[in-house]
Amino acid sequence: MDKNSKALKSNSTLSTKSPLFCLVFFYADAQCFGNSITHPPIHSFTRQLVCNEIDPEFSAAYFRRGRALASLNKSQDALKDFDKAIKLDPTFSRPYLSRGYTLLKLGQTEQALEDFKKAASLGDNDAKNYLKKKGMQW
Repeated sequence: MDKNSKALKSNSTLSTKSPLFCLVFFYADAQCFGNSITHPPIHSFTRQLVCNEIDPEFSAAYFRRGRALASLNKSQDALKDFDKAIKLDPTFSRPYLSRGYTLLKLGQTEQALEDFKKAASLGDNDAKNYLKKKGMQW
């Protein structure tokens, strides 16, 4: 077991309502996911959402869990989390982009392009580049 996994396991018994520990979980999970852990820590992202009942506007946790679910080909569950992230913060471009890629995988091209356009309009460079390659404007 690597040190990140050990840290997450040992901290999993801590109070899930403590804002400090919730932030620790969020940054530890983000670090693990960023380092391409084989199995994204979906349970930990879920714990973040439970922790953040104190802050219902915590869209980043829904976005990260959605990405983790999408990487495991759980597209419908991922879409629900991207929808929730967008509802909580419609100015956060990354859930639009990720939802767009997920919709593409499901063959829903028109809806995906709308999400790429929205992400691009919010300044997302990855979305802009995708649309440029397709010869489209946003």
